[in-house]
Amino acid sequence: MNIVAQDLIGNGNFEDGNFGWNFTSGGSSVVGEEEVIIRNKYCKIYQTEAIYQPVPLSSGKTYTLSFNTRSSLGGTLSVMKQNTNDTYWSIKIYPAPGTEWQSETHPFRVETNWEGPLVIHFRAAPGSPDRFLEIDNVSLLEGTNPRSIAAAPPATTTTTTITTTVTITTT
Repeated sequence: MNIVAQDLIGNGNFEDGNFGWNFTSGGSSVVGEEEVIIRNKYCKIYQTEAIYQPVPLSSGKTYTLSFNTRSSLGGTLSVMKQNTNDTYWSIKIYPAPGTEWQSETHPFRVETNWEGPLVIHFRAAPGSPDRFLEIDNVSLLEGTNPRSIAAAPPATTTTTTITTTVTITTT
């Protein structure tokens, strides 16, 4: 019998837009790469802005957070008490600049002094207004070595170009 870990993050691939996620006031958005159809939605977090999602974490348990990132700007990933600045665990995110997605996986343990409700919180670092942190395929599973659904970057796609000729006749 195979047991599949339940992902504690809802809509971690952003395919349902921003459903399940909260944004700070400002410039974060869910966007899609598209030509004719949307192939991959992801979250773009502009400088000093943040997104977060409440998560049901249990004291004394270990969890593994996985996600894909690409960026022209770094950021911070944190576990925080909701509606406060109380940060219990955080790491810096420094993806290599560029257009290629990179995978990150980070285990952490919920200590007994962490008071809930808790949120997973991504914040883009300060920088120029045209720089941002992009994330996708966010997954939170219980355990130190669970199956990671964010291990692979978003699927590659084929771009279809449609050429249309329009003739305008005037009389």
